[in-house]
Amino acid sequence: MSDHIGSAVASLALDDDAFIATFEQGGFGGDPFPHEAHLRMAWLYVTRFGAAAAVDRAAEGIRVQAKSKGQASLYHDTMTHAWVYLVAEAGARSPSVGFTEFLTRNPQLRDRTLLLEYYSPDVLSSAEARMGWIASDLAPIPGAPESSVALGDAGAMASVATADYLAAFRSVPSAVAVVAATDGVRAHGLTASSVTSLSIDPPLVLVCVRHDSRILPMIRASKRFSLSFLSDQQREVASHFASAQRPAGSAQFHGIPHRAGRFGLPILDGASAWLACDLWREYPGGDHVIVCGLVREANGSDAHPLLSYAQQLL
Repeated sequence: MSDHIGSAVASLALDDDAFIATFEQGGFGGDPFPHEAHLRMAWLYVTRFGAAAAVDRAAEGIRVQAKSKGQASLYHDTMTHAWVYLVAEAGARSPSVGFTEFLTRNPQLRDRTLLLEYYSPDVLSSAEARMGWIASDLAPIPGAPESSVALGDAGAMASVATADYLAAFRSVPSAVAVVAATDGVRAHGLTASSVTSLSIDPPLVLVCVRHDSRILPMIRASKRFSLSFLSDQQREVASHFASAQRPAGSAQFHGIPHRAGRFGLPILDGASAWLACDLWREYPGGDHVIVCGLVREANGSDAHPLLSYAQQLL
């Protein structure tokens, strides 16, 4: 469905018949059409026509809305279908109630990130998912059919040479951070450059760590981790936390200026920025695990960040 966010406006004040008529005519093209309006549209179609017909009507209506906004390329077929199927499944458990009561009984539908419980980011962001219906790959959506289009078979495609892959990313500068976690007794930290902002609402960050890293069990057990983005005066700190010879456990922080942040999470002094996160979700990523954190605390400074570029720390 469209990713447009807005406050509850005229689209939610109309009666049901006027809402559907306006939606089908592209009448909301110049107005905000918030997530709750999408849910109302899906609910109305499901209760009036059933899930199968609701999918077709919702898809056509959203295409009209997107086109009227001059954003036809933003239409996402799988997201549209998936939300209708989720609304249909919730409706089967809450029959014969009005829309307001329906949302009260199914508050999970208000979460715009709900689809990530059913889809991995790679599948949901794929071109195939945008162009046609792709069935969920993490958890089944009740009542949803098999995929109508096939994802490209990555295994049948020739992979880029490892040397070429590494050379490409060595040409792209990236911030260097120390990921840290504690289980209340021990602590562990490691240097990571695969760290990026993921979302503003909610505030999410992702970091990629090896699937056999000692930090993963700590993050999973405590449900928390910190990120200290190093300054350009902390090259030795980056090398320390990247070294296989560093001490195990909390001893690896000895001699490294730091403090205990939220829930005892290690925060390195002198960092250009730092974040304290709750574990939000994690996803498989080849030989790494993609760890997504919900940011609870954050701060920055004027210190110049340490960058990794062409196998050098700058």
